[in-house]
Amino acid sequence: MQGFREKVDKYRKTMGNSTLLAIFFSVFLGAASANAQAISPAHRLADRLSQEMGASLSLHEDAFIKVRQFNRDRLAKLQALNGQAGKLSAREMDLRLDQIEQEYNERMFHLLNARQYMSYKRFRENRLEFTRPSQALASARR
Repeated sequence: MQGFREKVDKYRKTMGNSTLLAIFFSVFLGAASANAQAISPAHRLADRLSQEMGASLSLHEDAFIKVRQFNRDRLAKLQALNGQAGKLSAREMDLRLDQIEQEYNERMFHLLNARQYMSYKRFRENRLEFTRPSQALASARR
């Protein structure tokens, strides 16, 4: 730690505090920008879907956080499965898709109360994210 402090003091003397702060903020903003670009389309789609579900199902904060994670997990798995589409038979794709959907529905069933679960079932009936998830993921990339 002492070596780092000495280097900072040396730079401070030669460049001044304002230059040192400018360098620090440019590095910090560059890292934040890189992180924002690393967010996948599936992640953005999951967050948007979670916001809509939170409002539609009247979720409290703890439940919303869990639903958002469930959506992120589900859509990331679906995206990975789409990447393997050429390597798997149609039967294997269907089985894996069913497994992902079953796991998601079980998680939702255990999280939501009866009224919320019924609202969730109605919510997903006409949503592309549930009826045609690969199509929803493809449109999220645009």
